[in-house]
Amino acid sequence: MRRLNSFGVFFLPLASVLLVSFLQTGCQTTKEILNRINVKEPSVSVANVSVENMSLVGINFIFDVKIDNPNQVGITMGGFDYDFLINGHSFVKGNQDQSVKIEPKGSSTVQIPLMVGFTDLFSVFSSMKKQSEASYQLTTGFHFDLPVLGKVRIPAEKKGSFNLR
Repeated sequence: MRRLNSFGVFFLPLASVLLVSFLQTGCQTTKEILNRINVKEPSVSVANVSVENMSLVGINFIFDVKIDNPNQVGITMGGFDYDFLINGHSFVKGNQDQSVKIEPKGSSTVQIPLMVGFTDLFSVFSSMKKQSEASYQLTTGFHFDLPVLGKVRIPAEKKGSFNLR
């Protein structure tokens, strides 16, 4: 039994040193891989806003949002949230699940259609009878599940005005 004990006394420290060395090398290799991947957040910007239609029911807006992927790997947008304000009043707010794949070093445009009914706007428009323009603001957040970084929300905002006549 003494041999077994003396073997254990020498083997355990040696095994511990080898294990620590292996883990340090493994961590270093992981760090090198992450540095090579260099995952960055995509950039999101509202490229264009247009009034698609204006009827007796309401106003249909289209927001074109450009997403640029600076990474060497493709990414997927899982959806977005939005809050649309007219003259400082929130009218349309919500979330939309929409999967869009963006190629490595590529870009994609996502359209956000929003319909604002005139019944919702009545109190605001009655106070703006003499105005020829109204201001708007779209605040959005685009949801991505990125390699290494995990789930991230990238905000984007667009402000402007539109004609009422």
